[in-house]
Amino acid sequence: MPPLLQPIIDLLQYRVFCDRIKAEFDKAVQALSMVGVLSTFRFDPVGETGRQLIQSFDENNTKVIGGEAVLRIENRYVFQ
Repeated sequence: MPPLLQPIIDLLQYRVFCDRIKAEFDKAVQALSMVGVLSTFRFDPVGETGRQLIQSFDENNTKVIGGEAVLRIENRYVFQ
């Protein structure tokens, strides 16, 4: 596979992974809400700036892209 395409493929795979994670947490929040438990979910799949993200395409840069997911149930952190 041409090395030029690998970072793009990696980002697309990460996007699919993030979509799946968000969908599962959204289901959990909805289920908790249905039984009367107050909960919120905040999801930031990419914690880097746009510039840092573009720099990650540099073949000499092996920095991992990451984000943050926070689930709060009744004002307590459960997952972070």
